[in-house]
Amino acid sequence: MIAIETRRLFLGIIFILTLIISSCKSASPLPEGTLSNSTVEGEPELVLMAGHYQSITTSGNQTIVEEEGSYAVKGNQITFSMEKGSDILLIACGSTTVPYTYKWSYDQQTRMVKFINVNDPCDTRQSRRESGSWVLKVAVAIP
Repeated sequence: MIAIETRRLFLGIIFILTLIISSCKSASPLPEGTLSNSTVEGEPELVLMAGHYQSITTSGNQTIVEEEGSYAVKGNQITFSMEKGSDILLIACGSTTVPYTYKWSYDQQTRMVKFINVNDPCDTRQSRRESGSWVLKVAVAIP
């Protein structure tokens, strides 16, 4: 009787470990390229390429680079380090250049990226990043 219970426990553990391993393998990396969010005013774009980023928005026929800097991805978190910000962003967020972090998830089938704030002190930027889904418009092939 103990042998049967031990075997069931062992098989249960194997099953759970298999699920964990398969979920880790299926996690998609954060794509590099241009992400677009048409659900937010100004239809912002976030360009991620080789550790550098730009946050771009449009106003009428004018394209505005709201901020740019470097980023680093570690697991399911991305940390942005702003190096330059537009006057509008600096007024809304203050002139701080403190790095800020978001959790991210990417669905390869829908090409959608979602961001969840971890420690971004800027409410304006946070509401834009967390609103809706960011769709990968232009992917960059990584060699």
